[in-house]
Amino acid sequence: MCTALNSRRYVHYFGRTLDLEKAPPHEIVITGRGYNFNFRCTGAVRAETRIMGSACVTEGLPLFFDAMNESGVCATALDFPNCHYTGAPFANTIASFEV
Repeated sequence: MCTALNSRRYVHYFGRTLDLEKAPPHEIVITGRGYNFNFRCTGAVRAETRIMGSACVTEGLPLFFDAMNESGVCATALDFPNCHYTGAPFANTIASFEV
């Protein structure tokens, strides 16, 4: 299981462990303002800020698993292998791997 840490007392620190036996192929990716994320269900979404992080690039789409935008918003994809969602999909849904 992965663990994340965030602290904002004096300086912003953000980090996490990647507790996997084999990490997926990944690279550091920086997207610019105006980058179009072409999602499977909702189509294109235009980024308003730059994003930098670690991502797998699949079919030209960066699938970030650790990232931060220029406004300081951080996100990380944590692995909870025994959890699942059983609800019905919504029209404005994006795939879990696109979050």
